[in-house]
Amino acid sequence: MRLVTEKESTYVGRCIYCGTTQEKLTEEHISPYGLNGCMTLLDASCLDCNKKITKVE
Repeated sequence: MRLVTEKESTYVGRCIYCGTTQEKLTEEHISPYGLNGCMTLLDASCLDCNKKITKVE
């Protein structure tokens, strides 16, 4: 197991939930931000899906 000590990011370029590339995309945390997660996917969630997923998290 590898410990992550600084923010690591990977660029995606489309929403990982609905697949759109036409809207503004936001970063998505791989490990929950609330648990000090620092691994993120850049441009990986459209605003509509982000709002829906935030409610679940």
